[in-house]
Formats: sequence, structure tokens, C-alpha cells
Amino acid sequence: MLTPTKSILLQSLTLALCLYACNNGTNSDAHRLEQSSAATISVEAGNYVESWNLTTETTNKNFIEENIESIKLIPLETNDNCLIGSISDITLRGDTIIVADINKSGKVYLFNSEGKYISSIGKKGEGPEEYGGLNELQIVGDTISITDWLRWQIVSYPLSGGKPKVISLNVFHPDKTFVLNDTTIIAASSYIPGRDFALAWLNADGTVRDSARPFQYSRSFPAGKLQPANDGRLLYYSIDSDTVFEVTPSSLRPVYALGIQNDFYGFIDKTLNQDWPSFNKALYTGNDAPLSAFNIVETDNKWFIYYQKGPRNFIGVKDKNSDSSKSYLRADINERRISIPFTLYKGRGNTLITYFDYVFKEQIADVDKEWLYAKFPYAKSIIDNYDFDNQNPLVCLLNLKE
Repeated sequence: MLTPTKSILLQSLTLALCLYACNNGTNSDAHRLEQSSAATISVEAGNYVESWNLTTETTNKNFIEENIESIKLIPLETNDNCLIGSISDITLRGDTIIVADINKSGKVYLFNSEGKYISSIGKKGEGPEEYGGLNELQIVGDTISITDWLRWQIVSYPLSGGKPKVISLNVFHPDKTFVLNDTTIIAASSYIPGRDFALAWLNADGTVRDSARPFQYSRSFPAGKLQPANDGRLLYYSIDSDTVFEVTPSSLRPVYALGIQNDFYGFIDKTLNQDWPSFNKALYTGNDAPLSAFNIVETDNKWFIYYQKGPRNFIGVKDKNSDSSKSYLRADINERRISIPFTLYKGRGNTLITYFDYVFKEQIADVDKEWLYAKFPYAKSIIDNYDFDNQNPLVCLLNLKE
């Protein structure tokens, strides 16, 4: 078992070189990393890794002007049954708007297409079919699954109502979970000394069946992002790499190279002996900091990728039908500059889903606000006259240009 820091870095570098070879059209057999006994899943090197090359063109042009054809604003009904402190996730299922407020109320709310409150999902409490804390939300098809750290369980609620399904996580306490099918749950974990994997394949009863760690080092970071693609695949992304992986019931396969990583291993090597505050400062302020990704959003024809390089935060746009890609500056921590004052949460068809609240109103620059109002005049009367302090946020649907 490889435990020294240098061996771990060499292990990661070996996979990186493998991915580079694959990306350049070199056929290769599956490569198994030297992993601990707990990590049993091979990292398979396919015939190629599709490169998105997100930093090929970085532009200061207006993101909305270049990408958005029209917008629709939907005020969410505000009453005592659905007071939203902050939106942590939002999606559409048919004509239903589903909103999760993980940080404040700890609830999931349903609204119709005009923003009228319908109901809430599940119940926070101590009962056998309730959740103690809404820590992570997964919405697939007509089921909402809530990861409850406080009670070490996953509770899955049918959107149509009915009895929820409860899965106890008997031996593994993950940061992120995804119910892949009736027999397999995928769980992602931060690195913790003594835990020898970053991904675990759990049985339906919550016990660990297999595990894998394609990259590892001695710092603790949040677990990678688990999310379904539009075509049904489960994708996994971690700041440990420049690669998006596909997770299957029995494998972890690299599929997309983002093309934005910059000397990740050199950065880790230089900072291994720093204390945590120094390392954290270097991560978010240093120009040679490793990649930090926040989310990947998919529509029918495009991928939208949030990523951060040191103090600068970007949204990368990759066209699925061509090799073209472009990145837009979203924020600069050092300059306290916010160019795109909202978060993209989901995509459906040719539409991006986000919301506007008091933070958006305060952060959007006057020049951007003037341009927005000039292009979408109806938005001016809604946003300027909306009581963001006392009403639920405005859901915003961004219809993309063809």
C-alpha cells in the first residue's frame, strides 16, 4: 500500500499521464492504480478523453448578451407555509418548480409554473420516515432523495406522494450520495486519514461493496460533485483533477478533460507542509492555485461549467456539437468584482434555471443592469418593484440562443 506523500503524488501523476495519452488518441488497456486494500475499483482508461479546452478563449463580453435570448421571471408565492430563507437547489419537473432550502428552513417546496405554492416534500423530525437534516438533495425522475447526515440515512420521497423509502448508511458516513439504481448507491467522501477511498459503491442496505480513489493527497477537501447527465449517466467531478468521470455500477471511467488545470501537482507539492490557514489562503488567492469547480450544468446543446482559478471565478461554456468553448469571468475575489451575479442551477431543454434575490439586486453592476433592462424591459418593473427582503426569490428561466 502506498502511503508516503510522494508516492501518492506519483500515483496521481501516473493517472494524469494516462489521461493525457488517451486524450491524444492513444489506445490503452485499462490501468489499475496502486491503491489501498479498501479501494477496489479500477480507474479505466478508455480509448480517448474528450477535451473541452475551456480556457482556449476567455472573454470579458456580457454573458447574458452572448448566450440568452429571453428571460421569464416567476415570483414564488410567499406565505407562512413556504418561507424560503435561501435557495440551495432548484429544478423543474414538468410544470412543477422544486426548491430546496437546505441552510435555513431545511425543507423542499413545490410550486406550480406560475409560482403558486403547492406543498412541501417530506417532514423534518424524529419519526421513522422523517429526516433530521436536509444535507444533500437528489432529484431523479419522480423521486426526491434526501441525504440526512444527522441520522446517517437516505430518505426517498415520491413526488406523487406515498410511502417514502429509507436507506440506513450502516458503516459509511458520506458527504454526497446518489441512488444509482435499486441495488447500488454511490457515495462521495472528503479525504479523512484512515478512510482509504473517495468514492464508495454501497449496497441497497447501505453497506460498502466497492470503493475507489483515483486521486489522493494529505489535505481534506469537500467531496466531489455527483450528478446525472441528461442521457442518464452519472458523472463525478473532484477538484483533485481536471477530469469529469462517469460512474457505473462497477467502474469509474474518465470521459471529459476540462483543459483548465495548471500544475496541480506542483501546487500540492509546495503546500503540503503548510498549516491549513496558509494552504487555504493559497488555494483561493494564489495565481498558481489548483482548480476548484462548483458545478456543471447541462442543456440539450451545451455544458456550463463553474470553475475557480485562485481569486478568479469563471463560467465556461462548451458547445456539444462543435469544438468551440468560451469562458466568462464571473467574479474576482481580489478586486471584489462580480460580473455574473447569479448561479446557474439546472438546465432543461434549451433553458437555464436560476433565481434572483436581494443579493442579485445588490451585486449587479449598474452598467449590467442598464443593459439587462434595455434588452428585457418587462424585467425592470418586476425587479425594481419587488420586495426581495420580505418575499421569496424570483425564479428566473433563461432561454438560450440557438
